[in-house]
Amino acid sequence: MSLRQENSKILIVDDEPGIRALLVSAIREFLPHCQIEVASDGIEASQKWAALNPDLVILDIKMPRMSGLEVCRLLREQPDHLHTRILAISGDFSWDLPIKAFHRGASEFLQKPFELKDLTGSIKRLL
Repeated sequence: MSLRQENSKILIVDDEPGIRALLVSAIREFLPHCQIEVASDGIEASQKWAALNPDLVILDIKMPRMSGLEVCRLLREQPDHLHTRILAISGDFSWDLPIKAFHRGASEFLQKPFELKDLTGSIKRLL
């Protein structure tokens, strides 16, 4: 694990409390010193990313109030966050959803449910 990965700042955005808790726990296992913040929807995420300036945003696509696609678009519109990595995740099995996520600025896409090794692999690549 590189020093950059160990000291990373990660924002997890998902409307499901169980998924947020699972992601936090999984990340803490292999990156115990990284800073993790969570948000339950896109509006809360937009408030938190300015203060955190995350290296990585793990972003659920299907959420109430503001979709993950909209969060991607808003994040990419801000010059300070052009290089922030975005790992889009979704339980929606629409064939074109990964394409839409990439077009809005996602760096990688994982389909829920995913294996823990796939999550950690994506995080390692993105950081």
